[in-house]
Amino acid sequence: MASIQLKDVQVVHKSSVQQVSDKFSKVELLVTETEGDYRQSYKVQAANKNLDKVANINVGDVVTIDANLNGKLFTNKQGEKVVYNSIDIWKIQVSGNIQPPQPKSGKVDLSGHNFDDDAPF
Repeated sequence: MASIQLKDVQVVHKSSVQQVSDKFSKVELLVTETEGDYRQSYKVQAANKNLDKVANINVGDVVTIDANLNGKLFTNKQGEKVVYNSIDIWKIQVSGNIQPPQPKSGKVDLSGHNFDDDAPF
């Protein structure tokens, strides 16, 4: 198991608690890097005893995440070897908040424009 740190990433989505089985519950966060030309996005999760660590995390929060990178090799029904990876949060700290951009209305004010200019297009 490898440990990783995602520093100053913004939370862009937070799921509700998902009860996967009797013994497994999780909350997934989608986070995106806040710096760089080619910003990467990651899906991370808090499970079971770590659910309380994301309880006060909100969309727009800029956070630093300490997590374990877990992988499991299994054979699917077709006999192919498949790897399942997860990034499991064990520590998360809020360092700020960036409000997501508000959607634009899509309306354009053309009230002062003259459309009688005989333009060929």
